[in-house]
Amino acid sequence: MELVRRRGAVLPFTYIALVIAAVIIVVALAVWLALTGPRGQLPLTPPSSERVSRVWASARGCGFALVNGTPVRAGGPLELNFTEPATLVLEAVPCRCWRFGGWLVNGTPIAGANTTITVAGNTTIKALFERIHYTVYIAANSSQGVLLVNGSQVEAPCTIEAACGSRLYVNA
Repeated sequence: MELVRRRGAVLPFTYIALVIAAVIIVVALAVWLALTGPRGQLPLTPPSSERVSRVWASARGCGFALVNGTPVRAGGPLELNFTEPATLVLEAVPCRCWRFGGWLVNGTPIAGANTTITVAGNTTIKALFERIHYTVYIAANSSQGVLLVNGSQVEAPCTIEAACGSRLYVNA
């Protein structure tokens, strides 16, 4: 049996090996308990490198938008959670007599009714729909040159701005 000298004391090598083995066992047990936790609790999970963020989507005007296939209607915002970075497929479908005006993504305008964007972090998306307006030119073969358009007197010829789908009543 080999002997080791320590400050004047002589310790057998077997004793030192047993102490080192005991320390290793105690450290291993402490690590195992830290990772699994006490009974009745969920095990400790290391933090994920992925961040979860939110998208708030809304629509203004008449129409609806789709964010990754989920409909967004005017008046009510849609809230989605996603893992960063996320690719979002945006589609816009206007109502009759309306047109798609564009997207606002965090206040920045983006064109194209159907587009794909990549976002990282909380994001606000708004689909903008605009009413279609037409310019109507009215001329008459009247000697007086006065017309009634929707009850208002105007001189002929005249140009009137009218929203799509609206009715114009013209009396000469």
